[in-house]
Amino acid sequence: MTIGLFKDSFYKHDADNPPMVKAERMRYIGFEVASELRLSRKDVINAIQRGNAGQGGAELKLWLIIFEGNRGIVRCPHTKKEDAVKFLNSIKMVAGKVAAVRTLTASGTIRTVKERIGKKKDKNLA
Repeated sequence: MTIGLFKDSFYKHDADNPPMVKAERMRYIGFEVASELRLSRKDVINAIQRGNAGQGGAELKLWLIIFEGNRGIVRCPHTKKEDAVKFLNSIKMVAGKVAAVRTLTASGTIRTVKERIGKKKDKNLA
């Protein structure tokens, strides 16, 4: 058994109990897809995985959380948020058809993204 990095540390660990590693912080990005077709969740997932110009969503660790109607939310690490926004805005084809993806908002929680998307939806209807 060893004692932590500092000799005054009270935290003890051994091979069976490694020190805790802080989880990666995530960001949630709300987006909408403008397309003539009604798109499925699978269509959007495929578009994110394939990407455009050789850059794929896998490199950015994008994960589709919600997709309903023409709006959705993806998750990514906080360090890759700006790249993820650029990537999403660069998608021009979904399900083999021309489509435009536009990011709406980003936040640290799904709840806040949903609230902001709802407010933008109301403004567009007015």
